[in-house]
Amino acid sequence: MPSVASGYIRLNYTPFGGSLTYVDFKVLSIKGQTDPDWFELYPAITNTYLDGTKDNQFKGFRRKVRVDLGVVSSRSNRLAILYWMLDNSRTIDYNETGSGSGEEASLPFVLQSTEYQNEWIEDCSLMRRFVLELDESVIRQTFPTA
Repeated sequence: MPSVASGYIRLNYTPFGGSLTYVDFKVLSIKGQTDPDWFELYPAITNTYLDGTKDNQFKGFRRKVRVDLGVVSSRSNRLAILYWMLDNSRTIDYNETGSGSGEEASLPFVLQSTEYQNEWIEDCSLMRRFVLELDESVIRQTFPTA
């Protein structure tokens, strides 16, 4: 499989009993992938003691990522997004240039919600915008430097 071009994201999925499939998208923006913009501390434990003091017991974090694919005009690409969402073993390959960024491959993500609706810009069916809100599946202790 060829590497992902800079500024693109690759959605990897296996459609119902088929073989590994992927589709590349040029992204408008990605929040939380290369910088710690949006994350969840894990486990979310806050202790309250008898004297009224509090502390936290965080062991790590997971990235929360918001991918704005912009308008996806191809029906086959819109279906690929749906099939990627349906696959429980979905992964993302990502490549970005700039300070502190790089390439990451086969990142497992889960959807933040079990419902999804794209946005029709100005109520036009020809301008269907896709924004994916994802949670990283793994817990980390350090932020990736790739």
